[in-house]
Amino acid sequence: MRSAVISDSSCFIALMNIGRSELLRKVYDEVLTTPQIASEVGPGLPAWVVVKAPGDHAMVARLGAGLDPGEASAIALALEMPGTQLVLDEIPARKVARALGLVITGTLGVLISAKVNGDLPAILPVLNELERVSFRMSAALRRHALYLAGEE
Repeated sequence: MRSAVISDSSCFIALMNIGRSELLRKVYDEVLTTPQIASEVGPGLPAWVVVKAPGDHAMVARLGAGLDPGEASAIALALEMPGTQLVLDEIPARKVARALGLVITGTLGVLISAKVNGDLPAILPVLNELERVSFRMSAALRRHALYLAGEE
């Protein structure tokens, strides 16, 4: 078994916008999200995504003081599911998750994993598709992702 992942809305939306949401399913055995994130993503959320609410509402409220509700719920759920990786793209949420000792990646990390696993022949075309749908990434992050994928 590879692993389970909890994804925030940015990864779902980015991959759905380019018709590549299946990459999450190929990289991870189980893809989870929270009801708050499912609501943010809307009706296009793939049926294979497991929607699970975090049980610690006090933790969600504490995290929600500095993060959006989806990010707060994803981090709270990850805290309840040790060993589960968390997909976050926004820097403030990533900082909080790291400070709490969670294992995180981002949308580009999912692409790199897909390439390493043989589920994606190259990430460059996908990066280009993401840029066309206004997915924000710095030039340095793009170069680093290509380097990690062995494409630069």
